[in-house]
Amino acid sequence: QPAQTLMIYKHSISIVDKKDSIEIGHSSLLERLTIYLQTSRYDKIVLITDKTVASVCSTNGTSYYEELKQHLQDTLPDQATRFRSLIIDTKPIKSRANRDAIEDTLLQFQCGQDTLLVALGGGGVLEMVGIVAACFRRGISWLAIPTTLLSMVGSGVGGQTGLDVPGYGRNVIGAVWHPEKILVDLRFLDTLPEHLWMEGWSEMLKLSIISNKGMFEDLEGLSSKACWSIMWRQAPDQIERWIHWSIHQRATIISSDSNEGHGFLDFGQTIGRALELHLHMTRGQAAALGMYYQAQLSYLLGYLNESQAERVKTLISDFGWPPLELDHVSALVPYLRHDQNSKLGGFKMMLLKSIGVPVFAFVDEQTICTALAHSYKLAKFRLVLPHKRAMRVPGSKSITNRAILLAALHLNDPTESITLLRVLVSEDTTLMIQALKTLNLAVFEWTDEGHLRVRRPPPLAEERLGQEGVAGVSGNSQCEKHVYVGNAGTVIRFLIPVCCLSPRLKWVRKIVVESCVRMAERPFAQIFESMNAKQAGTLVWVHGTARSVQNDRVAILEITPFAPSLLEASDDASFEISPYGSSQFISGLLMALASLESPSVFLVKHVQRLEDIPSYPFVQMTLDVLQRMQVATVRVSVESETSLKFSIHPTAAPGWQDEPCTRSLAIEPDLTAASYPLAFAMMTEAELILSNMSAHSCQGDKAFIDILARLGASVEYANSSLYFRGSLQRRSDEDMAFDLTQIGDTFMTLAVLAPILIEFGCAASVRLTGLSSQNSKECERVHITMEHLVKCGVAVSVSSDYDELWIGSPASWEGLVRIDPNNDHRIAMSFSLLGAYVAQSATRCDRMSLVIDNIETTRKTWPQYWHQMSEAFGWSYQPA
Repeated sequence: QPAQTLMIYKHSISIVDKKDSIEIGHSSLLERLTIYLQTSRYDKIVLITDKTVASVCSTNGTSYYEELKQHLQDTLPDQATRFRSLIIDTKPIKSRANRDAIEDTLLQFQCGQDTLLVALGGGGVLEMVGIVAACFRRGISWLAIPTTLLSMVGSGVGGQTGLDVPGYGRNVIGAVWHPEKILVDLRFLDTLPEHLWMEGWSEMLKLSIISNKGMFEDLEGLSSKACWSIMWRQAPDQIERWIHWSIHQRATIISSDSNEGHGFLDFGQTIGRALELHLHMTRGQAAALGMYYQAQLSYLLGYLNESQAERVKTLISDFGWPPLELDHVSALVPYLRHDQNSKLGGFKMMLLKSIGVPVFAFVDEQTICTALAHSYKLAKFRLVLPHKRAMRVPGSKSITNRAILLAALHLNDPTESITLLRVLVSEDTTLMIQALKTLNLAVFEWTDEGHLRVRRPPPLAEERLGQEGVAGVSGNSQCEKHVYVGNAGTVIRFLIPVCCLSPRLKWVRKIVVESCVRMAERPFAQIFESMNAKQAGTLVWVHGTARSVQNDRVAILEITPFAPSLLEASDDASFEISPYGSSQFISGLLMALASLESPSVFLVKHVQRLEDIPSYPFVQMTLDVLQRMQVATVRVSVESETSLKFSIHPTAAPGWQDEPCTRSLAIEPDLTAASYPLAFAMMTEAELILSNMSAHSCQGDKAFIDILARLGASVEYANSSLYFRGSLQRRSDEDMAFDLTQIGDTFMTLAVLAPILIEFGCAASVRLTGLSSQNSKECERVHITMEHLVKCGVAVSVSSDYDELWIGSPASWEGLVRIDPNNDHRIAMSFSLLGAYVAQSATRCDRMSLVIDNIETTRKTWPQYWHQMSEAFGWSYQPA
């Protein structure tokens, strides 16, 4: 293995006019340094490091610094007069005090231009030594030995040097001064802590984002739970390949045109430097978040499409750097103004035209503050009526996840693929994609248009052993897989039956499901009872054990997959499940059983019709998608007076109904998401056009549109679009009641519409029923909705079982109301409608306003919700 190879340097890279100035290898640092010194003529050598690096030992227990110091002393014949060493302070590393200490040492040692400075350390040490080398005697030579991944792939390459000045910014004093030689010894990575691996990962990610889409997709393919230090021990070749690529790419960018190259490398840095100074972040974390926000700016300013912007943002947040909760965005502005890219009224900033293609743009301060905000205040705006606004609603989350999973399970050969059109790129769908990658069930490729191509991957080495039945393979630690599901209830309910039953996972010894803390509080008892009673794998609830919590990630479930040889089409082999556990679990079971070679059945107890299953439209949706993708035939029949029978007959050769030649499937727009612009158009009696909408949808939330039609809205389908006009018709003083058992996700939208209906005389009161399941969703939705309506001055009451909500008066329309969505995207989007309604009303906007906190929660199902609602209706929002 490369990590065991001695005295062999595998790569040499040239930068600017310095041929072979970067050498990369393992364990031969001292030998390579000796060769360089023997071919160069330096009168004096000064070794400089900081206190942190000086105390770091290698795996054999010796200090890197002491080892290098001793070697240099032994190499120089008269070292007493030709060699000095200096250890500078670690914090603050790039300070004037450290610069003075180094310069004083050089002066006292009577160094001239034939002096070589040797910098051993991370990026701060290299930049500090570099600025001294650039200025001392008008420029002397220096040699860099980076000791962290970030310095190897980042500041160690390119000659960027600089000092930080408190109160003024980072690198406000600096120069570009390339070292004569950069010796990258990968041995330093053997003892690198995990958080420093992550710092370097952010730099490799930046290089891929600005220059190479293929490399970005490589990094995108990693599990969000990847541990770099473990990967380095287990798969050093792969990590080394990425490191070499990153160094070579950075050197190429800089060598092509040094000034412009450094500009390209500033992607994420303008905002990142301000975050680092204001919030005292590490450099890598700040740079990663800077890239997150600059990707969003690229979308807002029309350079980057929505799909690619979300892929960049999701990859960054999934690896542990979610967007910040910045209470006062304006506090960042002084730091931004001191940045080297600051211009009058804004900034020259590196943005993206697409992944791999950067572009320079001028961005004003207000746009930056809007992109950075954690909370939005809906501000006064004018709604001009009548006006037809065209919108494209994002693809359905539910259909996207079903299509992704079925495509992964039913592709029979690595040469086959299916392209999913108009998929939703969001947190939930990304979690599904990452889980399927982790389990080696599929590989994914994104097209430039934002479509998703799904392929079957070649088997892993341990997978081949498991398929061949090699003795002892189940004891291989590589066969334990960790899958992270966040707070995505759909993902976990789909994956549980797949992990238990899929024959393609019989090589896995154990699957550990990890989630956020909230997911661990949601009900799963019915699911565990169903799978364990059948002995279809073993599910063990592990939440609460001492080893289960790491940061906000909790190990909640351990699954031992089961080769489903017992699942034949007989009553004795059938599952029996309760309909009250989860309609999504029933859907997951349907899709898992459809992936088997033999027919199978299961029974849903206590129901005689599909419509009797709570949230049955989701089950019907699954049946429709199975039919469209032609992967199985499902017959539903009454088994007895108390059970409904599902008989699943897998298709031998699945087809793709939409376009068999190109094997593609188009995802419908999300009708739950459509409820928000439709409800706002209803409130304001506006006209709205929703594109790619059909009257024949497999989504149950189409019933929400029917409710609006009954209330007086005009609804017409034509030219693959929905033409809608809101109308608040005055009626007699009657009480309205809506049973939302089957479309519970829209209850919050109706809850905020209700006070407007009452105010306009459309109803005396509004009663919403069938809500009990909503309190076990992303948050306690019924309770939180009632709480926020009361804040707005609405008379609300709720039944003791939280199944019914009564709304009895219009809002008081007074005061500043702050809405905490409790990490629930639907709470945030629903109450934004009320805020925008107030903001466009001339009689109310001066008396009341709403602030929505944690606006990023909308990324769960509608990543660019705020921007698109502003484009369609003219919403005005500002950082709060």
